[in-house]
Amino acid sequence: MSIKFSKLRKNIINNLVLNCSKVRLSKKSSSKILIISNEALGDTIIKSQAIKILSDFYGKENIYILCKDKWKDIYLKQGYNLLIDEYKKVFKRILFFRKLNKMNFQQAIFINHDSFNEINKFIQCPHKITNKMDKKYILENYIYILKEITGTNYKKEDLRPDLKSLYKNDSIKNTISIGIGASNQRRTLPIEYIKNLIELLLKKYPEKKIILLGTGKKQVSYTKELLKKINHKNIINKVDTISLNETLEIVANSDLFLGYDSGLTNSAFCFHTKYICFHWSDSIKLWLHDFPHCVTLIGDGKNPAKDNTYGTDILNSIKLSQVEEALNKLKI
Repeated sequence: MSIKFSKLRKNIINNLVLNCSKVRLSKKSSSKILIISNEALGDTIIKSQAIKILSDFYGKENIYILCKDKWKDIYLKQGYNLLIDEYKKVFKRILFFRKLNKMNFQQAIFINHDSFNEINKFIQCPHKITNKMDKKYILENYIYILKEITGTNYKKEDLRPDLKSLYKNDSIKNTISIGIGASNQRRTLPIEYIKNLIELLLKKYPEKKIILLGTGKKQVSYTKELLKKINHKNIINKVDTISLNETLEIVANSDLFLGYDSGLTNSAFCFHTKYICFHWSDSIKLWLHDFPHCVTLIGDGKNPAKDNTYGTDILNSIKLSQVEEALNKLKI
């Protein structure tokens, strides 16, 4: 009953925002293009090259990106005009979309990975284009929308972002960074495993700093427990103590990044940083980056490390010997 009520309440609010945010559209021609990109960190940064292609096609000065407030620094670094969808209260949300609709956008491009986005119905403009997502590799999903708009057939290699120069920091050297958490605990390795992994890295690379990265209460708690088990002068804890841009600078300038199916791993991919991804599932086609310097590890599901809190059988059965093979392959 409560679920039905919640859904009914949401529909009532959405209809209110929809009806009250409508404006009389201008008949003047416009060159303004709105790109909707309001998803998670990994989804946001992975589409950077596709958005760059669109900005080159339309003219960067004509591009406006609707994004979440917490990822705005990524787009500001790339020099885009931004609209921040941060309003939860109904009245402010109505005002926001009225203001947006008065901007007289000629076209709205929905380049979200989630093919359904309720924002679609709030936006008024003559033309709307929605990215058609399927179960292909993620970069290949942009090929259709870019062909429809620009007339050019792109390959997945054309769509890999290269944002390293935007985050270059020469003071970060001789570093291995580790994304300590993921979106949920099923995608995160047990604490004991990460302890053993760090011990392997410290032994193999005694001259390198090991920087721990992440954010949020759960990752702070996880790191606190981890550091009770391992203490070393070369381990530097930056979890929940630095900004997103500072975190991304570390990932971009590291000799190696280790992480999960997460935003930071996708950031490492976009910075062309060598990385090892520990994956929680054997269904990884959509996000498997088959490029040089990218290694994704999965276990065989046999004899997994037993942990009632973290991981899956696939994730928890990854062997440290697989990590060593990956380190040798990446020539760290």
